[in-house]
Amino acid sequence: MRKRLLTTRRLNVKSKTHSNASLNRNVGSLLINNFIIYYTNKQSAEEIYEEVFNKKLYDFETDNKNPFIIDGGSNIGISMLFFKNKFPSAKMLCFEPDPNAFRMLQKNVEVNNIKNVMLVNAALSNKTGYTHFYGEVDGEEPDARGNSIIKVWGNQRKNSAKILVKTVQLSSYIDSKVDFLKLDIEGAEQQVLEEIEQKLSLVVALGIEVHEAKKMELINHSKTIYQILKQQRYELEFLSQDILRELPKQIENWVKKTDPKFYLIRGKRQL
Repeated sequence: MRKRLLTTRRLNVKSKTHSNASLNRNVGSLLINNFIIYYTNKQSAEEIYEEVFNKKLYDFETDNKNPFIIDGGSNIGISMLFFKNKFPSAKMLCFEPDPNAFRMLQKNVEVNNIKNVMLVNAALSNKTGYTHFYGEVDGEEPDARGNSIIKVWGNQRKNSAKILVKTVQLSSYIDSKVDFLKLDIEGAEQQVLEEIEQKLSLVVALGIEVHEAKKMELINHSKTIYQILKQQRYELEFLSQDILRELPKQIENWVKKTDPKFYLIRGKRQL
C-alpha cells in the first residue's frame, strides 16, 4: 500500500506553475507525499483534496483486496488517487466530461504511474449521444466544479459557456459486482440512478453527492434519490452539507437566485 497521505487539515504541499502548450492552459502542480497532482485551478485542487483526503467523503470498507470502483465525476483525479492510495490493486472506471479536467485526469494517471484505471471522457446520463455541457470551460484557470449537463446548475458564473460533450449510460458498463460507486455529477444523479436501477443489485456500496436547486425539483431531488436507493435495499446515511458559506464569491448571484442545497448519501446494500 502507498504511504498514507496527509491527514491534517493544513495542506503540506509544494506548488509550482508552468505553461504547457499541448494543454493550452497554465498548468500547476501540487506535490503531496507520493502523488503529483496537476491542475488548472489551484484553489479547486486544494479544496477537493481537503474534502476527499481529509474529510474522507468517499471512504468505504471492503474485504475485497482488488475492488472494482466506479468514479462518476472524476474531475482532475483526486478521488481516483484517494481510492488507489487505499486500494492499490483496485480496478477503476472513471468518467469525466469536462475537457480541461479530463486532460489533467489523464496526466495525473500517467505521472503517478497508476495502473488498472479506465478513463472515459463523457458525461453520465440517461441516454447515449451528445448534449450541452454548461460551466467554466474556458479561460486560463478553468475550475470544473459546478460544470454540468444541467443548465440551471452549470450556469453559475458570469463567464459560463456551453460546449457539446458525449453522454453515456452507466448501465452499459455494469455487468458484474461493483464494490463502490461514487457519483459527483452536478445535478444528474437522479437520472443516472434511474437509468441503472435494474443494475443496482450489483452495487455493494455507494457515495453520492446530491445537488438541488430551484427549477431542478422534478429532475433531481434528494427524496426521490433516497427512495430509489431504499427500494433497492440500501442502508443509508443521509447528510446535509452546510457548504454554502464556503462557495466562491463569484457565484453569489447564482446562489441567491437558485437556492442550492447539497447532500451526501452513503449507502451499503443489504443482502
